[in-house]
Amino acid sequence: MWIIEIGKERIEETIDLKLTIERVLEIYLKKGYGNERINQRLPTIQVIKELTDMWNSYVVKKGVECTIFTNEIAKAWSGMTTRQYKNLKVLKGEFER
Repeated sequence: MWIIEIGKERIEETIDLKLTIERVLEIYLKKGYGNERINQRLPTIQVIKELTDMWNSYVVKKGVECTIFTNEIAKAWSGMTTRQYKNLKVLKGEFER
């Protein structure tokens, strides 16, 4: 029954994107993020998606190459890999797809 309910919710979310956004907000609140952090995170998700889409459409194969590029960008601005930065900020799972 649980799987059926989750499936129903996801189908409804494909029809109405607002439901997806509300679910994501609820998840972040349950994780203990404040409104300021949530407001910072949501635009970042869009930027990451656009960047990944661009890489995929031009040169990057999904998976390892995308991870390498992401790590290089993270190292350039923070001096740390994505994993190191996540560990520093305790962002477990937040950037994983």
